[in-house]
Amino acid sequence: AKDLAPTQKIAGSCETTDDYVSKTEFKTLNAYLCIFASMLDAFYIISDGFKDGVIGDSHQLSRNDWLKGYKKISKHGFLALTGIADPSSIFSAMSSDEAQDVVLYSDWCFYLRRIEVDNSTKIGHLLENVKSGSVRKQGSSAICVDASFTSLLMPHCSSYGMSTEAYDFVDCFVLLG
Repeated sequence: AKDLAPTQKIAGSCETTDDYVSKTEFKTLNAYLCIFASMLDAFYIISDGFKDGVIGDSHQLSRNDWLKGYKKISKHGFLALTGIADPSSIFSAMSSDEAQDVVLYSDWCFYLRRIEVDNSTKIGHLLENVKSGSVRKQGSSAICVDASFTSLLMPHCSSYGMSTEAYDFVDCFVLLG
């Protein structure tokens, strides 16, 4: 979220607004934390990365895990995870592995982001500004993170929703939105 707001000179000082986190950058950072926490939660739920509320070391998702578990994450707030008719082809589309046997977390995030951006969702509008690990400089009005934004990432906490840990994490940011 760094460098989203334009850099301006602070009157009576040799500092600029780039030396501080602006309100726009702070709200955007919070939104990014919520989005990527939800992505990670969904990934770990179906890759068995969570065991008894503890994060494991699974950094890849097998085709078998995906086919067994994709329905568990349909309410995580991402368009790509809802209404899946052909889970095998979705897995292949996500995988950068030549044999298409695994999906890495980076592939997972890239795919979810691409579907959101391609479909011009509210999450997609925010994520389209993320380019190769950095954020393109925008004007302060280019990205609007309003109070309703974090509610997009608050699916019902149930056996088919976010884990309790992820739900609690994202819930901390609702009042900051």
